[in-house]
Amino acid sequence: MPPTLATGLWELMDSSLPSAAPKCPSHPDRLAATTCSRCGTFLCSQCVVARPERLCAACLARKLSDLPASRPYSFRGALQTGWTLLRARFGLYLALTGVFALPEALVRLWVPGLQALLGFLCSTTLGLVGVLACLSCAAEAGLGRRIDWWTALRAALRAWPRAFLARLGAAVQVALFFLLLIVPGFIRWVQLCVVTPVALLEHSGSALRRSAELTAGWGWSLLGLLCAANVLLLLLVGSTALLVGEVAELAPPLLGPAVLLQTWLANVGALCVEMLMLGAYFGLKSSTERAEELLFEQDPASR
Repeated sequence: MPPTLATGLWELMDSSLPSAAPKCPSHPDRLAATTCSRCGTFLCSQCVVARPERLCAACLARKLSDLPASRPYSFRGALQTGWTLLRARFGLYLALTGVFALPEALVRLWVPGLQALLGFLCSTTLGLVGVLACLSCAAEAGLGRRIDWWTALRAALRAWPRAFLARLGAAVQVALFFLLLIVPGFIRWVQLCVVTPVALLEHSGSALRRSAELTAGWGWSLLGLLCAANVLLLLLVGSTALLVGEVAELAPPLLGPAVLLQTWLANVGALCVEMLMLGAYFGLKSSTERAEELLFEQDPASR
């Protein structure tokens, strides 16, 4: 690490301490300059400057392991992580999905003849930007950080081309596999279920291939997670569609607000599915990294 003013000050403090002063457990050749803010373990200047917080190695590892993004994958763990991430900034998510639902709702009201096509285009462009912005906030929350809505929106705009192409490629492949046979379609659906988080958070390589690598060996668990999430989404969308139909017949002046509400709730439901997939992504990534570390430790030739 290049020398900095902070490093120089800590080294000056080190040199001014008597030889009987306690030393850093991680660097026995260096005198302690302070203590861990959690457990009181001595820390030297190198430890203080190298870490984002005044924590010893054990406390820092413990804190990182408690983060939602560090939990290994399981069906229950993905549900818990997805719910934790959804609650983290739920008010902001509602606001963002509401703003990005407005164009789609206006298209459905003003261009009824093309509402299916134009609504699809709105949801895959503007709607996807809103989903990515929410996922950006959630991903930072999963890593113990917090960003504002403007930073999340900029991250979403940067990730949109990669995410759009990845989701389009996944949709085409799943559709083709379903046309061949039902079972290959389900298999490909599971393999590509975390393509959106991959496209958002990993900026190199094929998002489709990376998703297939992460989901390998977790097929049945992920299939159950996908089915449960999408059944709830269909129930939400179906119930709001019935509501809009009733409003159109009984109170036509309220049709506009009802359509906006339906579009907004549909976007919230889709976001909930993506939050579950983000929770699954974090778990799958953590499990993969732990398996690679274990393999590295057991294989002396790889060192």
